[in-house]
Amino acid sequence: MARYHHRATLPALLICLLIAAGLLLFAWHQLRTRTTLPADSNMSTIGVELNQDQGMVDLQLLKKQGVDFVYLRGTQGRSYFDDNYDLYRDQLQGIAMPFGTVVYFSNESTVSQQLVFFNKKIGKEAGELPVMIVPAVSDRSSKFLRAMSHFAACLQKQGQAVLVSDACPAKYLAKGTQRLLTTNRSSQQGYAFWRYTVNGRVKNVDQLQGKTTMFAYLGSSGSFARLYENSLN
Repeated sequence: MARYHHRATLPALLICLLIAAGLLLFAWHQLRTRTTLPADSNMSTIGVELNQDQGMVDLQLLKKQGVDFVYLRGTQGRSYFDDNYDLYRDQLQGIAMPFGTVVYFSNESTVSQQLVFFNKKIGKEAGELPVMIVPAVSDRSSKFLRAMSHFAACLQKQGQAVLVSDACPAKYLAKGTQRLLTTNRSSQQGYAFWRYTVNGRVKNVDQLQGKTTMFAYLGSSGSFARLYENSLN
C-alpha cells in the first residue's frame, strides 16, 4: 500500500497546539484580572471597601470599571481613624458616587467611647449609604453582641441609618434594622447588602488586585438609584 508523507503536517500541528495554548493562557489571564462579581449574575450593583492600607485609588477609574458605590473604612474602637477617609469623602462627593462608612466595633472600648469617637471624626457626614457596623474581633459572646446592637441603636436614635453584620443575630437588633449578609447562604431574604468576597479584585485598578472586600446590593438597580443615587443629583 502506498504511503504519503506530508512534510507540512507536523509543523501545522505544532502551530495549532501553540495557538490553542496561547488562547488558553489569554483566557486564564482575563479570568485572573477581571473584576470579581457575585455568583448571581443578576446582581449588577456592586461596591468595594477602601482603606489606607491600599494606597490611594483613582475613584474615577473605579467608577469606569463598573463599581457603583464605595464603603470607606472609618473608625475602630475609640482611637483608630482611617488616614484616607476625609480625602476619599471629599472626592466621592465631587464625583457624585454613593458612599458609606464602615465602623469596626471593638470589645476594647465601651459603646459610649466608640460613639463619641465616631461623632467626633465622622458624625453626620457618613455618606448616603447606611453606616455599616461589623465586628473588629472574633468575640461572639452575648455581652459583645448586645454592646454592638446598642451601638447600632445609638446611631439610629441620632437619625442615622445602619447596616449591621449578620455576626450579630437579629434577636439583638431593633425591628427593621438593615442587615449585611457575610456568607454564601442560598437565602438572602431579609438582607440589604451582601459582602460576597474579601479577596476580590477590580480590573485595571492596581491597588485592588486581591484581598479587596466587595459588596453587592441585594435589590434592583432601580431601587438602589431611588434610595441612594437620586439624593446626589
